[in-house]
Amino acid sequence: MRSNQMVYDNGSVFSPEVFNLTEDDLMIKFASGVSNVTALALAISYPTIAAAPHMFLNAYKNMLAIADPSKFSVAVAAPAAAAGGAAAPAAAAEEAKKEEPAEESDDDTGFSLFD
Repeated sequence: MRSNQMVYDNGSVFSPEVFNLTEDDLMIKFASGVSNVTALALAISYPTIAAAPHMFLNAYKNMLAIADPSKFSVAVAAPAAAAGGAAAPAAAAEEAKKEEPAEESDDDTGFSLFD
């Protein structure tokens, strides 16, 4: 007959099942913790090793949006394409094509610099 065994540690009592963790369980818990630290660091703009790549990428996107808004729309469409499948790049390409003729039509008003 087996009696109920418990684990006592620093004033806490645990069942023996707490030792049944696998390496995969530990990796999942660790990744979750890193994700939470990264989200917090990004929210308060505090640079950490985990948050720094995201901060640099966000800063690059902001600079690109200021320098050339049409390039930013393509940069934003790329992650959406990864999430949305093959239809998203086609939609982004069509949108880019629609924007280009609008710029050309402004130049072709029938007047030129030397007329």
